[in-house]
Amino acid sequence: WLKSKFLADTATLQVSGALNQGSQLASSVLIAFLLGAVGQGRFAVAIVLQGLFYNLVNIGAVQAAVSQLASASARGLEGKVSAWMAFLAKFNLVFNSLLIVLGAFFLPAVGEWWYDDRELGVWAWWLTFWPLFDTPRAAVFAAFQGTRRMLALAQLENVHELVRVFLVCSGALVTGSVEGAVLGEIAARILASVLALAMYARARADGGPALPPIREVVRHVREIPLAQGMRLSFKVGVLKNTNTLFLHIFPRLLLGGTAGMAWVAYFHVAQRIMGLPMMLMQGVSRTMLPALS
Repeated sequence: WLKSKFLADTATLQVSGALNQGSQLASSVLIAFLLGAVGQGRFAVAIVLQGLFYNLVNIGAVQAAVSQLASASARGLEGKVSAWMAFLAKFNLVFNSLLIVLGAFFLPAVGEWWYDDRELGVWAWWLTFWPLFDTPRAAVFAAFQGTRRMLALAQLENVHELVRVFLVCSGALVTGSVEGAVLGEIAARILASVLALAMYARARADGGPALPPIREVVRHVREIPLAQGMRLSFKVGVLKNTNTLFLHIFPRLLLGGTAGMAWVAYFHVAQRIMGLPMMLMQGVSRTMLPALS
């Protein structure tokens, strides 16, 4: 059993998760050092304000796609693999375009109403663009996890996190403001998508389960019906979104509006520290999803 793929995949994701958690903690501390506690708090609130808006729309499409990709890949159905990748890409494009439009009207108003800080809402609206730019990376992410290419998945996650830390901290350092960090966060998503497509092209020749050409996935995007995966996505997403909203988003939003932005920064860093031991089971759960599917 020590040589089993399940154990190897779990260990790979455990190491990757530990590196990501450590990197996120380090970046939180660096942002607090560069922008101060209030600046770090405003940055965190802008992200979770966008996250609140995003999670009200996002309904677990990635997890649903991973489960169906794994099932199709195990049966050698390359056409269904490309169809589910196309579903995820189309879902992201349609719903995140809607998110951008609605965010332009609501997020600045929410920032001004709850925090007396319209600029905070504007930054949150800027961040609604990153899920749209993130569409190629999300599709590649699901393909790697669904076909159990955990080493490639871990590499994609770690490279993305390192790029994010570098660009966010560089943006904060150069501009001396939260605005630079926000722009760095968006730029990291664009670069990560470019890197993901390059890694996908390399993975197609690695001798593992078949992956369709990107042009075939793009061809399916127009014709794939969103209703095909919406029901499964909703079932998967209810618990996931509830967990995210109550553990990560609502506490920061409430602290920012009642106790002040500095307390958001303290809570944010503390939660990053607690994330280090809590990630110990994530590798198991993330390996189990495609294995069981």
